Amino acid sequence: MALEFGTKAETLISLRDVIKSAKVLDSVFFSCNDWWLDKDSILNRVQNSNLPEPWIVRSSAIDEDGPKASSAGKFHSVLEVRNENLSRAVEDVLESYGEKNGKNQVLIQPMLRNVIQSGVAFSHDPSTCSPYRIVNWADGSDTTAVTAGKNGRTWQCAANSPKKMVGEFAKVLHLIEELLVHFEHTPLDLEFAVTEKNKCEILWLLQVRPLILNSLPETELNQEKRINYIKEKISQGMKPHPFLMGKRTAYGVMPDWNPAEIVGIRPKPLALSLYRELVTDSIWAYQRNNYGYRNLRSFPLMPNFFGLPYIDVRLSFNSFVPSDLNEELAGRLVD
Repeated sequence: MALEFGTKAETLISLRDVIKSAKVLDSVFFSCNDWWLDKDSILNRVQNSNLPEPWIVRSSAIDEDGPKASSAGKFHSVLEVRNENLSRAVEDVLESYGEKNGKNQVLIQPMLRNVIQSGVAFSHDPSTCSPYRIVNWADGSDTTAVTAGKNGRTWQCAANSPKKMVGEFAKVLHLIEELLVHFEHTPLDLEFAVTEKNKCEILWLLQVRPLILNSLPETELNQEKRINYIKEKISQGMKPHPFLMGKRTAYGVMPDWNPAEIVGIRPKPLALSLYRELVTDSIWAYQRNNYGYRNLRSFPLMPNFFGLPYIDVRLSFNSFVPSDLNEELAGRLVD
């Protein structure tokens, strides 16, 4: 049975006894109305909940993790809270909501200890809407390092990448796949942490919400077809060519005629087609042949991989080989 997203607190509660690839912290949550009506009862409830101190008091607003808009990072959370300052911490979170809404919630959980890694992960690339699994992470005990924008590194792979490519993020990717099943393949944005105890690593799910995309996501099947096409196109370029010097090629965005500077890394289709027509399909080769270099007039200099332009470096090097140079020496120079 598919799960539905609620507030941050509601979603985590619904997952606590369901997911197998990560753990969810025990928690207490309550609405702003409940707090305003009987603050003392809420404080007693937290104190009697057996949640070990210190706690983290987190926001769980109703408009924080919506399907069409996100307020991620907008509201306040308070770390290292103890019993004597719990009331003040809750008030701080409530104040960060601004306009009063009794349906907003506050989530209280134990602070994680022995954290060795934390970060955020996406089921899809937010910029292209393709199903690339992306992990932004930081090593160390600071669970806010990535979400606060302090530092972090990025790793990504396509949805159907071979398992041998996954490496140290196998558990995080397994978690993403499991959550995609539970939420009927809705694109996901999640926060995680890894703790270590007795040389055993434990993955914790800290938050999951819908990932807001500006268009419908590409299917995993279409992505796989695209990648296989690119793989085949590159593998062909890595083979010897009967009319070119050099055993293989390389692709770059700056080696010759600099498309990265002139039309950009991701040009619009019109800019890409104009640049190819005006320069890189034939004119470049005519000009160099007229100056006494090898004749490459039937070779386009700039292939593109689904709209991303690259320069064929073997062609570029061939185009600067004098036409009267013997082929044995020319091949050695290009290689």
